Amino acid sequence: MAILPSIPELTVEIWSNGSKLIGYDNDNDEVNPNTITKYVEAKSGENFELRWIIGKDFPHKSTGLTSRIYLDGDHATSVLLGPSHLQNGYKLTVEGVNCRSEDGSCSSKKFLFADISFSEESTEAVSAGLQRKMQSLGTISVRLWRENILQGTEIPLTAKDPALGVEPIPEKALKGRAISQTVKLDQPIPYRHGMWKTFKTGKALKIQGIVPRTPSPVPLEEREVDDLSPEEMRELLRRQRGTSLQIKVEQIKREKIKSENIKREKVNCEIELDGDEEGVVITSAQRCKRARTSYDVDKQVEIVDLSD
Repeated sequence: MAILPSIPELTVEIWSNGSKLIGYDNDNDEVNPNTITKYVEAKSGENFELRWIIGKDFPHKSTGLTSRIYLDGDHATSVLLGPSHLQNGYKLTVEGVNCRSEDGSCSSKKFLFADISFSEESTEAVSAGLQRKMQSLGTISVRLWRENILQGTEIPLTAKDPALGVEPIPEKALKGRAISQTVKLDQPIPYRHGMWKTFKTGKALKIQGIVPRTPSPVPLEEREVDDLSPEEMRELLRRQRGTSLQIKVEQIKREKIKSENIKREKVNCEIELDGDEEGVVITSAQRCKRARTSYDVDKQVEIVDLSD
């Protein structure tokens, strides 16, 4: 980790493959109170990320903080942190650069350790520009400024695709320096653009089949007894008792109706026959069912049918 002696509450770390890289010191480096240099072991082909850790006692909470990241001396991206981020401590991780290409499409490129590509030996002299480039080759630089920022963001600023990395260079350009690796940006990861057509309630979405319906619970009567909780067992018993009571009530009602129907069908008649047997006279009768009667036209005798 890198900690400035003048601001101990601010730490910058490099992480790769889920682990924090150990920072080593070089006793031959010049001492500067506003600059600190650490050396880390990098593995080619692995991505890395930068992490800022700001303590609760950070001394400059009233102003914002601007941080710029340089890879091999080239500006890669920037981060703005407003005063609201600095009040109670803050942690920030930057994995790469958010880029916008000329056609307007956006993508994300992660930081990457890579091997230096060497070209074939050339008899031509190394240009002054390439010599300056070699001074920053294989370096990750984080520079900080205090600025008045009304609103800060923890997301790195989206900018044009930075032209990072170096073309194959002649080995003599290193002038004997023990450098074999560089830092650059990985392959772009396009942003996924989506469009929200409309918004609806969960119930409406379920009706249209967009959101799966909530499965109906299995009735207690159909579940295994061993799977029921004590509360569910009590509820099942209450239901069974209620069902049994309802069956008894309905059975009593049916028996009562049946009994009343039987009473209505009973007929109690007293019949008296006169002497000449030319007619039948009913002296008394108690019935609920209408008697069917007919007349013999020839004998003019009333016939009462009691076969029912």
